[in-house]
Amino acid sequence: QKAKIIITEFAEFKCTYCVTLSPTLKKLVADSNGKVRLVFKHFPLKNHPGTFFSSRAAQAAHRQGGFWEMYDLLFKDFSKQSMEDVLEYGRTLGMNIGRFKTDLEDRRIEELIERDKMEGVRAKVTGTPTLLINGKMYHLRHDEEFLKDLISEEAERLGLEAPYRDWAYIRQKR
Repeated sequence: QKAKIIITEFAEFKCTYCVTLSPTLKKLVADSNGKVRLVFKHFPLKNHPGTFFSSRAAQAAHRQGGFWEMYDLLFKDFSKQSMEDVLEYGRTLGMNIGRFKTDLEDRRIEELIERDKMEGVRAKVTGTPTLLINGKMYHLRHDEEFLKDLISEEAERLGLEAPYRDWAYIRQKR
């Protein structure tokens, strides 16, 4: 069954807040019993040098099925996102390095990142991370409890069972 609740994260790989939020988003997906899916959209910020290259590395890894693994490695250390670093990550992930290098230079990957960015701009994204839940933007808190509420409320609107057992409104009072 396809997840009915999609969290779209507009983010980039040089953003401190994105790094902090990443484990929370992954946990929300993992705890949702397949009801919630996370979609990453590139939103590289011009004032962060190297961020466009990091996005290219993540997309090149995606072509070999390693997007989320590369995402984790890029987020592990901002200072390690050079060509040398991403090639090392590619080797660590067991990728075909020749193909990875070719994909890094592929104009279609650049176009995809630019499309993501323009989609964000049109959706009025102004910074990273920005979250959309089923297309609705939320600028408020990004902590797990609050996001669980938003997701569970969206499930309710869709007539689905809430994905989380411990949803705040239905917790038993002691």
